[in-house]
Amino acid sequence: MRVKRMTVVVAVGGVTTVLLYLSLIMTHDDKRFSTRMGIQKADSRDVASIKLPCAGSHDFNVFGDSDVTRRLVETNLRDAWFFFSDHMKDLQSRNWKMNQFDFQAVMKKGAERIKVLQFDLWVLGQLDGEASRKEQEAKELSDLMQNRLHRLQNPENCATAKKLLCNLNRNCGFGCEIHHVIYCFMAAYGTHRTLILKSDGWRYTSEDWRAVFLPLSNTCTTVSDKDVVKWPGNNNTQTVEFPMPEEPQPKPQHMPLAIPRDISERLIHLHGNPGAWWLGQFLKYMFRLQPYMQKLIKESEKSFHYRHPIVGVHVKRTDKINEAQYYQLEEYMEQVEEYFAGLQVFNPKVTRRIYLASDEPRVFEEAKKKYPHYEILYNKKSQVVIMDKLNSLRDLIMDIYFLSRADYIVVTFSSDIGRLVYEIMQSLSVDSSNCFYSLDTTYYFDFQRPNFVKTRFFHQPDSGAPVQPGEKLQLLSWSSNFRRELSRQTEKKVVLPNYKLEPIVDVVNVSYY
Repeated sequence: MRVKRMTVVVAVGGVTTVLLYLSLIMTHDDKRFSTRMGIQKADSRDVASIKLPCAGSHDFNVFGDSDVTRRLVETNLRDAWFFFSDHMKDLQSRNWKMNQFDFQAVMKKGAERIKVLQFDLWVLGQLDGEASRKEQEAKELSDLMQNRLHRLQNPENCATAKKLLCNLNRNCGFGCEIHHVIYCFMAAYGTHRTLILKSDGWRYTSEDWRAVFLPLSNTCTTVSDKDVVKWPGNNNTQTVEFPMPEEPQPKPQHMPLAIPRDISERLIHLHGNPGAWWLGQFLKYMFRLQPYMQKLIKESEKSFHYRHPIVGVHVKRTDKINEAQYYQLEEYMEQVEEYFAGLQVFNPKVTRRIYLASDEPRVFEEAKKKYPHYEILYNKKSQVVIMDKLNSLRDLIMDIYFLSRADYIVVTFSSDIGRLVYEIMQSLSVDSSNCFYSLDTTYYFDFQRPNFVKTRFFHQPDSGAPVQPGEKLQLLSWSSNFRRELSRQTEKKVVLPNYKLEPIVDVVNVSYY
């Protein structure tokens, strides 16, 4: 049996992870647990239309007392443990026999329990006013960053401004090239230089960046070749040319997934993945579309009847077949099914709706045939991107636009497009850091700085020395969804479960004017 993570992720520590794991091997009879734990009823509830994280808006009965809701969470966590623990004992007494019906039933009931816990935890944030405060804080931080980038890109005197030259043509896929521009943009920000993007002869169009996007500057877009010096130059160098991201020597300190110290405290409190939020702000500035592109997207949005809740699904084929593991459409849709099964707890009549993007045209017909109970939206002009074809580039950008505006995404993070969509999502809401499922890897950025975590609890690995609370370990790339492969000074590799780890946010000194 292949172990898979549940769609619903709740940040409640080790208990939740244990529950998710145990739910994979349980049966479905839970009648004897329904009365084990008593729950006091609240005196009153407020009916409110609220937007759940990673979902659309729904009407709910919300307890008006945070203490009542907090006790509900504590009680339901204990009850959930008893539910799974007793099922384990019952299953063991029957010599571990299980049929498919039992398996599916307990999965459904386990998912409902976790979804309700997630809802109650989220309600706590609403009751203490934290949600509205975070909405305001997210807007202020984003406005701050967009203003900074605008000033950086539009110096008062272009002739005397220090510049950083970036060549868009990296000879890789669209997502890869966009990530290269982000790398350049961060280097420009950290060295107080205006980014000049060299995009003429871009292989995706006979034109340049401005064929689909607004220019990165209104006042400063060119450099004199005689003034260009290879990275890193010095403080007196007029224009520095930034190399490919694998080549800069020395490597800039302020590269992904680091965040600047001057906003770090606010950002860490605000967002579940500060590094992705920081990347998203550069993408927000870069992905300002030309007016005609905005019009095309609005027309498509209307023709699609693009509505929420909706899951964005990116099925990568063509060039990724030889670079990463191949996944069947059913493996993507399994996660979509779990997402909507969770929503049915709150809205039994919820419409199952996806926006499907793929570079393989046959995927769309396959989806319509196998999932007739879904509304399947897609760009009907989508096709394999043919180099130097502007229409194909427009279609790809349209896919990225609609995927990033979904409530939840199912992607592969081995794909630059999958990570790009996730990064853009972080610039469009307060915190969408958990609104995804990646079929292969955890989130990362190519050529990123070393990533570290801190252990929260004691752990005895299957082999090797025990890990003590408070140890700092380096996270290795391509780790699984359930656990992390880490390196420590005394051993080459140690494997720990996620719930015993706390991420260490990489904070660096990046000054702004």
